[in-house]
Amino acid sequence: MQSPISGWLRLWIVLAATYGLIVSWYVWASWPTVMGVTHNQSMLKLMSDDALQVIGRSAPTSKDGWQDAPIIMEMPNGFELELPSNISKDEQSLVAKDYVRVLNLELEKEKSQVVRDAFLVWSIPTVAVLLLGIAFGWVYRGFKRTES
Repeated sequence: MQSPISGWLRLWIVLAATYGLIVSWYVWASWPTVMGVTHNQSMLKLMSDDALQVIGRSAPTSKDGWQDAPIIMEMPNGFELELPSNISKDEQSLVAKDYVRVLNLELEKEKSQVVRDAFLVWSIPTVAVLLLGIAFGWVYRGFKRTES
């Protein structure tokens, strides 16, 4: 009994699967993490109004004109967020939690972009090789002599 799948198509399936494993390994090795998300100012715009109000508050000024040193909070991605020194622990926690929420939103965007890119990196070459193989086979069969 002969298989409906030709030897060349079987070879293409094996090569496509192998290439898929290589691409999957690369995606796994370079999978985005929270620490890898770089800060940009547009992330602050995604924060809640309460957190933005705390961030925008000005630091208190002493009688001689000096401002108190700001509170510097290091976020999970390494960004240092400066907050006014007159905020409570609850407000610090609010800002930190909201920044982490925004950071996770950005992380999800990066992850979906990596998956899309990996799919394109895998699918375009494999489909191109399949189509080229079909085209070469068609041309080769066209030059074969037929017995009449």
